[in-house]
Amino acid sequence: MKDVISVIVPVYNLEPYLNKCIDSLISQSYQKLDIILVNDGSTDGSGELCDAYALQDRRIRVIHQAHGGVSAARNAGLDAAEGEYLTFADGDDWLCENIYEVIFSDFQNTKADCVFCGAFLVDVGGKENKYVPKDKGTVGGDEALRQMTRSIDSCGYGSVVWNKVFRSEIAKGHRFRDGFGFGEDTFYLFDTLPDCQSVYLDPTPLYYYFKRPGSTCRVGEVTRERMSGVAAYETMRESVESGTVLYRFFATKAYLCATDIVFKAYIGGMDEEFAEIWPKALAARKAYKSIRPKLTLRLIKNELQYILISLRATRGLVAWAASLHKPKTAIKKRS
Repeated sequence: MKDVISVIVPVYNLEPYLNKCIDSLISQSYQKLDIILVNDGSTDGSGELCDAYALQDRRIRVIHQAHGGVSAARNAGLDAAEGEYLTFADGDDWLCENIYEVIFSDFQNTKADCVFCGAFLVDVGGKENKYVPKDKGTVGGDEALRQMTRSIDSCGYGSVVWNKVFRSEIAKGHRFRDGFGFGEDTFYLFDTLPDCQSVYLDPTPLYYYFKRPGSTCRVGEVTRERMSGVAAYETMRESVESGTVLYRFFATKAYLCATDIVFKAYIGGMDEEFAEIWPKALAARKAYKSIRPKLTLRLIKNELQYILISLRATRGLVAWAASLHKPKTAIKKRS
């Protein structure tokens, strides 16, 4: 549909936050929207809330599906999208009322294939931190990839999809990769941005990203699926030229994610998972240290975690391995 922007919103158990997100969409100054709410098997009232909004606004369509994760939800939205342009929003975030008016104007003025914008990061206490990216103007797809390596809070555009709007024929030509516990946005952008002839960087902050409690990884969520995300970062590092910005970015991502996962497995007493992922974490650390041999203040905590684990890991792993071969004590029957 010409001039229409499809907005895909994955929804999973977001009932306390969903009203604010959807209200910010239906009150947009730019009215030509195709709002796709993908209820990904919610067990609270999120699905019913989506249906209620669809009855109020005919621009809203709701997809109900079994829980498959954020990638599966976004892919379902990609299949259903009908707009000339396409973007994503998270169901616990909200948007400035003119975000799509500004971005549509950017498309009209620049004829770009994708538009990036700035953002506000909102903490649990409600404090809004405004981040205006340093760079502005039209760049190619390769430069856009480099732009995503600078995080939002470092005055960059970040490796996230919610502050980026694509022409649909490009966005729908790619899929979010299933099977990763994190990094889905990065992988999608890595696949998609090279197909963009031009990307317009608009530093205006127009999206509110809410760092809600419970949205980050918990100890119980250390899984092989999450570790596969580290492997994917390593694969992407190996696919780009050594020494480039992208090479350093993917090596850093793999290192930081591996550190987070292995430490959670360690403090959570998850011996079997720890034994499997510790060697992979060490490999990611080795690759990272080869490009950044000097220890920075930002990474002191990570290195301290490695030292702590290293001091006790050998003893713990030996004890765990020994327990596997320890003969079971026979239970004597009472006479």
